[in-house]
Amino acid sequence: MLSRCVSPRPLFNIPQLFLLILLSKFLAGKVPTFKLLGRSFSGSVVVIIGVIGLTSWMYPARIVRANFLSLKEQEFVTAARCIGTRPNRLWPDGKPEKPPGPDKEPPSSLEKAYKRLFEEIVASADYLIDYHNAWIGSVSFAFRDRVLYRADQDADRHKAEAEALAAKQEEMLRAYGHTIVNEFPAEKYIDEKLHRFMSGAALLVGKIPSFTVGLGSGEMPDPAIVAASAAGTCNVMRWAGMLDDDVEPIEGIKVVDPGFPVRRRGAPCVSEVCVVLHLVEAGDLAKTGAPVAEVRDVWGRLLGDGLLRSEYDGFVFGFTL
Repeated sequence: MLSRCVSPRPLFNIPQLFLLILLSKFLAGKVPTFKLLGRSFSGSVVVIIGVIGLTSWMYPARIVRANFLSLKEQEFVTAARCIGTRPNRLWPDGKPEKPPGPDKEPPSSLEKAYKRLFEEIVASADYLIDYHNAWIGSVSFAFRDRVLYRADQDADRHKAEAEALAAKQEEMLRAYGHTIVNEFPAEKYIDEKLHRFMSGAALLVGKIPSFTVGLGSGEMPDPAIVAASAAGTCNVMRWAGMLDDDVEPIEGIKVVDPGFPVRRRGAPCVSEVCVVLHLVEAGDLAKTGAPVAEVRDVWGRLLGDGLLRSEYDGFVFGFTL
């Protein structure tokens, strides 16, 4: 089957400056002057705006289309469909789901395979640890997910079940023995269009005690972190009754416990392009207002007082590029 579609590709070859000069010359006198917000605009201004609008939309259109097609194929979209949730509605909000339309596409073979795999995990798994790499130079840590429940007519029962699941998750995290960081609240995920993978689905949908591990190795595994994670995993298995030997010590890594719960937050940001020299390392404690980096312009001059300061009490658990 042959088909034709309108493509903006030929418009990329039109020289914008030449078109502006040509049309301004021949059309400026034919376009009347108009007023907007008390200011007068000549016909040449209208021509310039029209030419820019005609020749500048293709670039963002191609970028938006490419991003849309890329996001559509991401694993979290497939995972959301596999558990029966629309990708733009990953968190329960108590509202009933709308029935699927009659023209909805049937699930692909990959989506069916993911759904079956998840069903097998829910049916057979007692506990789940989801291993990921974090960032180069970050500490090894475990995310503590919030256990959500529906506030409907059975809210008391749902709350009791959620509290019991959260307590079991806490015991599991303590057995793992690495730095513990609370995950973003649900609102943060929705506002910034973030997603959670296997452990979040297992915890919230499958009601399986689960957590995500950030090995802190970037793309190059750190042997010390790998060994400490293996020891922590074995300790979880001992806690669960799967192993009966002695608990292994967590050695070779920095385990941070500031004495109060902490949650993941964005790093302090600079307001302009500059050179940043970190004054802290991953695992260092930081008080509100304490300097965490020195900032200079490209000529080496200090920007402002030359310091970037912590916005919260807590500790540094990693650096992002």
